[in-house]
Amino acid sequence: AAAGHIINNALFANVLYGFNTDSRYTPYIGAGIGPDFISVQNFGASNTGYLRGDTVQAAYQGIAGISAQLDDNWSVSADYRYVASFDPKVSSTSGGQGRTDNASNNIILGVTYSFGTPAPVEPAPELKTAEAPVVTPRAPMQPAVAPIPQSYMVFFDFDKSTLTPEAKRIIASAAKEYKNGHYVTITVTGHTDTVGTVAYNKKLSVRRAKAVKKYLAALGVPSKDVKAIGVGKNGLMVPTANGVREAQNRRAEIVLVK
Repeated sequence: AAAGHIINNALFANVLYGFNTDSRYTPYIGAGIGPDFISVQNFGASNTGYLRGDTVQAAYQGIAGISAQLDDNWSVSADYRYVASFDPKVSSTSGGQGRTDNASNNIILGVTYSFGTPAPVEPAPELKTAEAPVVTPRAPMQPAVAPIPQSYMVFFDFDKSTLTPEAKRIIASAAKEYKNGHYVTITVTGHTDTVGTVAYNKKLSVRRAKAVKKYLAALGVPSKDVKAIGVGKNGLMVPTANGVREAQNRRAEIVLVK
């Protein structure tokens, strides 16, 4: 009859890769490798002798799972892990040594709390002392007129960076205006509402800005003339409390400057 048990204490260095889904859910896969400290206690069948002893073997694991962001700080995850080591070789009570299989299938549920990071604070502009104007007998110069930027705005569905048909129509208008030759640069700034973490919304706002830049390039606007940035929850069009879905805050602003 079978008896005994095997105790494994493994240390793994893991590598994980998450798949971007433009949503709160992130599937991921991974793998790990490390040492496994194995203790075999009276394992085997009585008619053939028990295996006993301690050994260290190389261990490995394969990981596949999914995580879900609940709010600014909390997330949950579930993953499957196949954990195994090279077959441990220990002493046998019948004499000599023996080996045994050492592998397991595991389901792991996790809860993660992330400490939020404050929104970046822009440095205050440098103050310069104004100099007194120099009076000359020349005719007064006409004050320079600052170039007036032309701006467009497109909106996104909740937690998405996919362009809607209406957004593509507006971007096409911006591209046409740019190609008329009156402007030399375009800045696209992505924004989000206040649902989600600071880090997640920063990435989402960058994806929205890059989606606009990519479509401008498809319409013939040189990529080198377009700057795409994301500011996450900063610069709300409609101020709201944290965790509020507001459609007008899920946007990208397109500014054409001479």
